[in-house]
Amino acid sequence: MNIELFRALTQIPATTGTEFLMTAFLANYARARGYPCEVDAQGNVFVTKRGVNQTFPLPMLVAHIDNVQPMRSVYLETDGEHLWCRDREGKLCGGGFDCKTGIQVCLELLTRLDSVKLGFFVGEEARAYGAAKADLKHFEDVAYIIEWDCPGRGMCSQWSGGVPLFGPNSDFALAAGDVLLE
Repeated sequence: MNIELFRALTQIPATTGTEFLMTAFLANYARARGYPCEVDAQGNVFVTKRGVNQTFPLPMLVAHIDNVQPMRSVYLETDGEHLWCRDREGKLCGGGFDCKTGIQVCLELLTRLDSVKLGFFVGEEARAYGAAKADLKHFEDVAYIIEWDCPGRGMCSQWSGGVPLFGPNSDFALAAGDVLLE
């Protein structure tokens, strides 16, 4: 894990409705590394990396960029195994890990995968209005989407709004089962 990248992410306030600093950070991060990036009218960020061994359609990794933590400065600390944040007074506080951990995973996989699309969405904590208003053109060359946000540690969401995302014997479950268990 790139701890300095995660430290930078925790320093960016991104309460729902005020994600503009995170949107700018993500767009600048991608462009500084030479990846095409588009920011839509809502503030959603789309990054595309097409490598030498590009597959088509591409996998898409997504995370939301808003969180429910109040706007404040936080300081990331670690003992090498665990991470936590403190406020200016030194008190333990939330660091917006939901979903800055998802953003971290997406950015790290951007550097490791040959070809991939990333989608970062505003407003997930407020009925996912950013994703709902995203232009479908961003998904035309997408094979599948993996979102790095789930209801708890070590879990994979199998249902969304009462609708099954995949069944226990589906192609996805059979293909990804060992990786998910790992």
